Amino acid sequence: MRASHEPPSGVEGKRAFEIVRFYVDTSYQGRGIGAALMEECFDEASRRGADVIWLQVWKEAPWAVGFYARMGFVVVGSAPFYFGEQVGDDHIMARPVA
Repeated sequence: MRASHEPPSGVEGKRAFEIVRFYVDTSYQGRGIGAALMEECFDEASRRGADVIWLQVWKEAPWAVGFYARMGFVVVGSAPFYFGEQVGDDHIMARPVA
């Protein structure tokens, strides 16, 4: 997680924090670990004075998009994702820090 000096369009807030590369190994998924880690991110963002937290997620990963939606994130925009010479599309998702 890091402070965003200029969050992307659609992310509304005076002090935004970005979650970068949030993964749980597949052998540990479904045990509540991801939700617990995400709650820690929310708590840390709050301690640091954030009012909004955001991330990018691949549009073609419905399991990830669904997880973030269950954690309170909503799609607020889109952005290209570059992987070598390939270009994909990411959702930008955000939620207030409360």
